Amino acid sequence: VTGVQTCALPILEENLKDLIGQVDGALLRIDENKFGFCVRCEKKIKEARLNALPYTDLCIACKKEEERISGH
Repeated sequence: VTGVQTCALPILEENLKDLIGQVDGALLRIDENKFGFCVRCEKKIKEARLNALPYTDLCIACKKEEERISGH
């Protein structure tokens, strides 16, 4: 393992933990019959978005608003 690889490991670990959290959230929404609906506006998330990001909890409009507010 090189120095660059060692530096990247904490970042990869954090990304993996975030992804696992998102998947766990999606599984919980499935159990609660809320999967496929935006947690912010409660509108149905488009099928194409769910196909691309099955763990997403925001519709595209709410995600764009979140990114606009956070500056990302």
